[in-house]
Amino acid sequence: MKELVNMFEENAGCEHRILEKMKLDVPNEITVLAIEEGRKLVKDSSSQKYSDIKELKDALEI
Repeated sequence: MKELVNMFEENAGCEHRILEKMKLDVPNEITVLAIEEGRKLVKDSSSQKYSDIKELKDALEI
């Protein structure tokens, strides 16, 4: 069990260093546009809204 924990800690450290190098704190253009669209939809009273993920999945038939 100790070996498993050590492996997990090593992998988590590697992933953290990779993410730091990627500088994910600045969204790309597509992400910015998606966020803006989402904000518009939230304010639009005629847009469909879902109270939970199951309701959304049912609407998408997935």
